[in-house]
Amino acid sequence: MPRPARLDKKRASIFRQLFSFFSSGKVFFPLFLLFTFFLVQSFFRIRERSGQLDLFEDEVSALRDKVGEKLGDLEYRSSSEFVYKEALEQLGYTRPGEVIVVLPDFEKEKEKTDNGSQEDEEDQSSQNPAEPVPNWKKWRILFFGS
Repeated sequence: MPRPARLDKKRASIFRQLFSFFSSGKVFFPLFLLFTFFLVQSFFRIRERSGQLDLFEDEVSALRDKVGEKLGDLEYRSSSEFVYKEALEQLGYTRPGEVIVVLPDFEKEKEKTDNGSQEDEEDQSSQNPAEPVPNWKKWRILFFGS
């Protein structure tokens, strides 16, 4: 069924009016500005989130490294070597045939002798200036006596 020519002319004139309305600067320019504003805003949002993503990736890699260290530490602590070492150090166990040497605290012995013989020190200080005792002499006294 053919359309009346009058309806086609009316429709064409409406399209021409709409086109001239949008192509004039009244609507096109504000729409262009709005589109540009949202485009720039989304660009900056993407850029900001990209920076945040880089920070999170660095943090994730650092945490993965830390997890790897902790897993290695856990593996070592669950080994029989660690248990044996802790038994030796913390509980004082020894290997068969091993002798533990316990050294006395020189500072405590020095304080005991200082309190008991202050007069002797005054006599010695007048004869000899205060000289520290060399380590080799301390060891000799410890193992062989004075």
